[in-house]
Amino acid sequence: MAEISTARYNQRRSRHNKNNSGFIKKSVMGQIVICAVFLASIVFLEEEFLKEDSFSHKAVSYILSENTDFRAKYEETKGFFKDRIEMTGLLGESHDFDPVRNMNPPAVGTVYQKFGIIENPTSGEEDFSYGVKIKTAPDEKVRSVTKGEAVECGYSDKYGNYILIKHSEKIYSFYSYLGEILIKQGDKVNSGQIISTTKVNDEDGLNMLYFEIRDGDSTLDPEAFIDFSDGNLK
Repeated sequence: MAEISTARYNQRRSRHNKNNSGFIKKSVMGQIVICAVFLASIVFLEEEFLKEDSFSHKAVSYILSENTDFRAKYEETKGFFKDRIEMTGLLGESHDFDPVRNMNPPAVGTVYQKFGIIENPTSGEEDFSYGVKIKTAPDEKVRSVTKGEAVECGYSDKYGNYILIKHSEKIYSFYSYLGEILIKQGDKVNSGQIISTTKVNDEDGLNMLYFEIRDGDSTLDPEAFIDFSDGNLK
């Protein structure tokens, strides 16, 4: 499944764009005002224009006579939009949580294959690396770069043992060529939580980790957001 997913990530994109929370709040309030104006128009039509025996009059009367708790409906609507906004990281703790800006190194080690155009060691031709390869000590701990949810944990012929973690609606992190996987699909993970270990990769002959940051259908350069030299954010 990871092979199918990774085939989509074939373009470089700019880093994750934020939506404006103020704009969303204004949009919600605008919708409420429109509903209020519409309701007032119905009342006016009922009183001034609709005949008592018409279907429209009866329909409007039924709507207006319903015992609707508009306050409850407002709270329900507000809660719905708040949940959706929080999923994008714009309210509450989201002011301190940007899934890309807050990422930490997935493992202690040295990046020996960078993101971008590389030379294929087998064919000698140019290839594109959608992530980075990190040389580590034997059985080095692999950690989640920030909080999220494990949406895939498995094995593929191309990537060996792998984990895909969702951090927001668009941002994911991908870890592969792993040793033992220590979490399962559906688990919530914290920033820095140990999720696996590294092992020797047969192709490279090194203890290593392959790591990607995915933004929708694109991938981002991990070194643009993570300082792999000492673990500090750039």
